[in-house]
Amino acid sequence: MPGATEEVKWEHLAYCIGGKIFAIQTLEPDSVALSFKCLPEAFAELTERPNIIQAPY
Repeated sequence: MPGATEEVKWEHLAYCIGGKIFAIQTLEPDSVALSFKCLPEAFAELTERPNIIQAPY
């Protein structure tokens, strides 16, 4: 994504634009997880899909 940067925060890879995080990915090789922000309107639709769950925080 143009203008995006990557930096390690809280032992995870954080993707940022303008210094604000928009997605976080685990760095653990045995685990695949990606957390990202979405619009409230899209949340219900996304969480109905297989393997997509709400972040625990």
